Amino acid sequence: MRDYMPPAHRQLIETLSALPPLRDFIFSCSSSDLCQAYNACVSALVDVRNYHLNIVTKYIIVPGYKAQAMGCPLSGVGTTGLNNAGTGGSSLMVFLKSTRNATQKALILEKSTVSKDTEI
Repeated sequence: MRDYMPPAHRQLIETLSALPPLRDFIFSCSSSDLCQAYNACVSALVDVRNYHLNIVTKYIIVPGYKAQAMGCPLSGVGTTGLNNAGTGGSSLMVFLKSTRNATQKALILEKSTVSKDTEI
């Protein structure tokens, strides 16, 4: 995907990827305001991912099922229900849901019960 990005965007992603995770810094910081701001950003991203799931379901998955039910000769071309291939050939809905779930796991709920080493 980075090959398709403008060079400046690709450089930003590569620079950020080389740095320690922001979540680790937020977790170690004692500022509750900073933690709340971080969680608000992550929650907003979870909302975007949920919205994206709904859009994909409404405009790709459901029409694919309808086309199959009607016996459309092109129903298998590009739309095969929940097994649609997404980016890199992954199962579309499985990929989108796992991405959303991984984003949710990035939330810092309570410092006393969440490990700093939790993978995101």
